[in-house]
Amino acid sequence: MKRIDGNKIAQQIIDELKKRSQPTKRLVAVLVGDNEGSLSFLQKKKDIAQELGIDFQLREFEQSITQEDLEEEIMKLSNDDSVGGIIVQLPLPTCLNRAEVIMKIVSAKDVDNLTGEATVLAPAVKVVQDILKEVNFDLSGKTVAVVGSKGFLVGQPVIRWFGDQSLRVDNLKIKAADIETEDLKSFLADADLVISGVGKNNLINAEWLKEGAGIIDFGQPADLNLNSRNLSFYTPMPGGTGPILVAELFKNFYKL
Repeated sequence: MKRIDGNKIAQQIIDELKKRSQPTKRLVAVLVGDNEGSLSFLQKKKDIAQELGIDFQLREFEQSITQEDLEEEIMKLSNDDSVGGIIVQLPLPTCLNRAEVIMKIVSAKDVDNLTGEATVLAPAVKVVQDILKEVNFDLSGKTVAVVGSKGFLVGQPVIRWFGDQSLRVDNLKIKAADIETEDLKSFLADADLVISGVGKNNLINAEWLKEGAGIIDFGQPADLNLNSRNLSFYTPMPGGTGPILVAELFKNFYKL
């Protein structure tokens, strides 16, 4: 069973970026409130920016900021020629309309492709691509189960990407489930690849999976019970998808 080394894959991406011309424009992250998880994730982004010599700036706003004021701030960044990429760190406080905020990001600076209109893939999709390439996973004739189909950052873009692949790959089957799905055990029983972005600890038990299945976990650690099944590969937590996700975001920044 292969343990995916996300730090190794991420460093390979970063090393490749170091060979490219360094972007001269700023990468600006917008954070509303003081969510600890968001702050930790932003620190990782700041560290990579420093390693690459990129001007990374964090704009922090109180949770009490109004919808109008936040949208105005995003529009200012979108119209600032010195800014090459914009990150709106999610989740936003529930009092704010996420969709309306995202609409104010110009697609040419949308490194997360939150708008769905950028010329880059969502980082979560690129993580899946990187891992499948790492393990030489052939999608032909496979069943892919995505748990967390309603997820804005992982589930939705990943399902769209696999839907596109199903038009090109023979006998590729995609199934979608969410935290409310009844009998998740039966749902996952025939899956060759499981992708989870729900963020609920112990939601998936490896004993439910078929021999040789692989699992890519973007959320909380799945209860893999690693000795109970002969999985082909899995992503650990931490050190799995997270580092690759951040590295791919910077790859998007370079491209944009």
